[in-house]
Amino acid sequence: MISSKNLKFLENNPHYEHGMNKYKEIIDELKINYPKVIEIGGGKHPLYPSHENFTVNDIDPNELSFIKNYKTALFDVCGEIPLEHHGKYDLVISKMVLEHVPDGKKYYENLKILLSKGGLGLTYHPTLYSLPFVANLLLPETIGNFIFYLLYRTKNKIKLEDNKIKVNKFKAHYSYCFSTKRNINKIKKIGFSDVKIIGLYGHPYYKRFPIIQKIHEKITKFLIKKKYRSFSSYAYTVVEKSLKVYGKDINWNLVWIKFLMIKNIKIP
Repeated sequence: MISSKNLKFLENNPHYEHGMNKYKEIIDELKINYPKVIEIGGGKHPLYPSHENFTVNDIDPNELSFIKNYKTALFDVCGEIPLEHHGKYDLVISKMVLEHVPDGKKYYENLKILLSKGGLGLTYHPTLYSLPFVANLLLPETIGNFIFYLLYRTKNKIKLEDNKIKVNKFKAHYSYCFSTKRNINKIKKIGFSDVKIIGLYGHPYYKRFPIIQKIHEKITKFLIKKKYRSFSSYAYTVVEKSLKVYGKDINWNLVWIKFLMIKNIKIP
């Protein structure tokens, strides 16, 4: 069973700002019991400093070339996972990556391959049917890029080439980007022993427009109260790989950790 003090806090306080602010705190808590971590799509901005138990993944070798003295893993999370990474990690994390992969099912299948027995995968991602993300999905790329530029007109967000706007924005697909019970069941069918999705409500995209922002804040309070999963804006999707009762397949270290957690015994 997936258990976390910080995730429980988000279940009780599902505002998007809490979700954004608590991301590292959640990972810090989880990696105490799940120490071997890989960050999917970490690129040149990994979550942690270099460490023997921390691996950074990206699909782009250029992104990984910016980081030094890190363990790196060059592969497409929706492609074939190299054999040396199979079952190697206790915790697989990603932030704002899932919406860009073309096949959410393949993404979760590969998380299952990467995880050790009893390991966790934590994915922080936007969700449909929040209006900004529906618009991002449906609008042509040129219009979407222009809107993105208007909202984030800063040097680190855009590049100007030949007097044209080039936005550092990846194409979004939103495959499996839902916080609904139906999506929980779809992910569970992939073969995870437990799946938890915590939907978060509200977003920062109207802050430049005060009147719209006030209306949005009232709608967000209503959605938080009612917890309409279909209208969340972001989510934490946490999956757990089962422990197989087949001799050597059991990760006895994680079995012992889970026993201590169930008994509320603090791990030194």
